[in-house]
Amino acid sequence: MAYQYTYRNNIVVIISVLVLFLSFFVGCGQPWEEKQAKKNKIRTEKIKKEKQKIENIISNLKTKYNAIYFPPKSLDPNSVTYIFQNFIETNSGKLLIFKGYFEDIEQYTDGNIFIEFSCPLLEQSMTNERTVLFRLLIDKNNLNKYISFKSDQYSRYHRIFRWMRPPDFIVVAKINDLKSLRIFRFKGHSRQEEVQIDKFTNNYLVSTGVLVDAVVAN
Repeated sequence: MAYQYTYRNNIVVIISVLVLFLSFFVGCGQPWEEKQAKKNKIRTEKIKKEKQKIENIISNLKTKYNAIYFPPKSLDPNSVTYIFQNFIETNSGKLLIFKGYFEDIEQYTDGNIFIEFSCPLLEQSMTNERTVLFRLLIDKNNLNKYISFKSDQYSRYHRIFRWMRPPDFIVVAKINDLKSLRIFRFKGHSRQEEVQIDKFTNNYLVSTGVLVDAVVAN
């Protein structure tokens, strides 16, 4: 009888514990879901405001400079380089406006200073199929706001996350040309005269021009 009593007590305890756990999860599940829904709503509203801010900046700059947006939505991001070159040539008399991620500022040996922005051809892409690197001539007197600009350092070096956030600037520029960036790799051995040269194209296109204006986007 003692054994049977203990066994029944254990069953009762187990059932009681299960009921308590179920009560806890049922009771806390709804508030947790509501909390997550509230967070998602706040995040969605924030993203919506950021997009609207960027669209307003683009609209204002397009009107001010009579600029054309790049990349045009009519072109496939994975098109051959010639297609983009043709677009640049066709619109050579107009300024281009694009979403730019700040890269670097460099002074060349001739004294000219260039600022670099990258512009993904496919927006908010995890794989970032292709990117245009704009190297734009800039007046030395206009450097301060770019030198002091603090970009997200983590995102700058981890581009898989970088393209998922808003751009640093909305840029207006006069574009001169656009080319595919090619990398040459040399292979050889010290005891052999022959050297193998491999050429391949990465995801970057390079464009040069002159910076006209840039507005902080984030």
